[in-house]
Amino acid sequence: GEHFLLVGPEGAGKHMLLRDALKKQVNSEIAEVNCSTQTSASVLADSLKQHSMILSSAHGRTLRPKHGNKLILFLSDLQLPRADKYDTVEAVAFIHQLITYGGFYDIDLEWTIVEGIQIIATIVSQDQIQDNNQNNERNQTNLKSNSLESILSPRFIANVRVVSIPHPLERSLQLVYTQFIEASIKHLKHNNIFIIALLHGIQQDGLLG
Repeated sequence: GEHFLLVGPEGAGKHMLLRDALKKQVNSEIAEVNCSTQTSASVLADSLKQHSMILSSAHGRTLRPKHGNKLILFLSDLQLPRADKYDTVEAVAFIHQLITYGGFYDIDLEWTIVEGIQIIATIVSQDQIQDNNQNNERNQTNLKSNSLESILSPRFIANVRVVSIPHPLERSLQLVYTQFIEASIKHLKHNNIFIIALLHGIQQDGLLG
């Protein structure tokens, strides 16, 4: 599969959307890394090694997925790793090297080939603008064209697919909360006075339509 970034504001459901999609992947292994300010190239390399077989071939050291044909490296909140004094984000540079050259230099400076890998990352957008949707139901949050460039280099962005998602519409939220509440209370008695009062209050507030 293609490498891609899922970009959007906080609360847009990026992680939930991806985790649901990844559950449906067959013959694949998933290595998830929750990024922080301290996430470095070595952290990502260690994660790859934990989910890969290390082989020796005529081309040198090679990493292949332990299980299945594909290893999905899922990076959550890629905007968090901190840049060094040279304004380089080590984790992003490592991923760029993987995508561009199909491998990386290990701690012992030996080139390591990585096979069967797909990189997926989520990024919280920093610069946002408001734009009316076609149905005028509410304002959606869209990304400014230069918002990613404040986090990632243009060369990196050019090598991946970028998918942006806005905040969910009010109608979508109503559907989500309705299904969540119905699933939560279906095991309770229908004549429970507290539950009936709760649903009535939520309906009056407009969450359930």
